[in-house]
Amino acid sequence: MKRIKTSAVVLILIITTLILASCGNDSGESSWERVQKEGVLKVGTEGAWAPFIYNDQNNNNKLVGFEVEWAEAIADELGVDIKWDVSSQWDGVIAGLDAERYDCVFCAVAPTDYSADKYTFSDPYYVMKTVLVTAADRNDIKTIEDLKGKIVGNSPQGVWGLMATEAGADVRNMNLTEAANNLATGRIDATLNSELAILDYMKTSGDDKIKIASYYEPEDPNEELIVALFNNGNDELVEHVNAAIEKTIKSGKASELSIKYFGKDIYEGVDFYE
Repeated sequence: MKRIKTSAVVLILIITTLILASCGNDSGESSWERVQKEGVLKVGTEGAWAPFIYNDQNNNNKLVGFEVEWAEAIADELGVDIKWDVSSQWDGVIAGLDAERYDCVFCAVAPTDYSADKYTFSDPYYVMKTVLVTAADRNDIKTIEDLKGKIVGNSPQGVWGLMATEAGADVRNMNLTEAANNLATGRIDATLNSELAILDYMKTSGDDKIKIASYYEPEDPNEELIVALFNNGNDELVEHVNAAIEKTIKSGKASELSIKYFGKDIYEGVDFYE
C-alpha cells in the first residue's frame, strides 16, 4: 500500500508540474520554447544603480552596467536578444515578474530573499557583500543592530530596506546618490548597500563625506550569493541560463566584466564549480 500511495503522489506531482509549466501560456509552449521562437529574453530590472544598472548619459541614455552586460552575455550564449523592462522601484520589478511581463530578473537578487515555493533561482553568478554606510565623522553606528530608531535611506521594499526595517529603523525611500547626499547633510543616519556600489560611488564622485562603517556578516553565506530570479515552472529556461552562466564564468568573460566595472576581479578565489 505504501508504494501505491507514493506512486500516486509522484504522478500527481508530475501532472502538477506540467500544468505549472504551461501556466499563462495559451499555446502550451514552454518559456524556453517561446524565447527560442521569438528570439528574445525578456528581463526585468531596477535602474539608476551604478555600476550595476544605469543610463549612460554620454551614450543616448543607453542602459549599461555590470548586471546589464551579464544578462547580455547570457542572451548571447542563448542565441537571442534582450528586451529590458526597467522599473524605478524594486517592488515594481517583482510585481512585473509576478504578472509574467518578463522571463526573469537580473538585479543583484539573493536566493534567501524570496520563497522557493513561488520562485526559481539560477545558479549564483557572483558574490556581493553588504556594507553599512554612515557620514565620515560619525562613529556611533557600527552594526545593523545600531540602526534601531535611526533614519535609513534605502528602498523600503528592497533587501536592504527590509533589513533596516527589521532592525527597527525608519526607512526613507532613496537611491544611493540621494542617500549619500542626505548622509553628508545629516538628514539620515545611515544606508545599506553593496560594497562594490559604494566603492564605485566614492571613486567616481570623490565624495569623502561618507564611509563604510562596517561589513555585514550574514549567518547564512547564501545571502551573499547573487542569482537571476524566475517564476516557478520555467525549469527548462533556467537550465539553459545556468549552462550560459557556467560558460561565461569559465571562459573568463565574467572576470573581464568585473575588472571593467569594479577595477578588480571579484571572481578571484571564488569557485562556483568545485
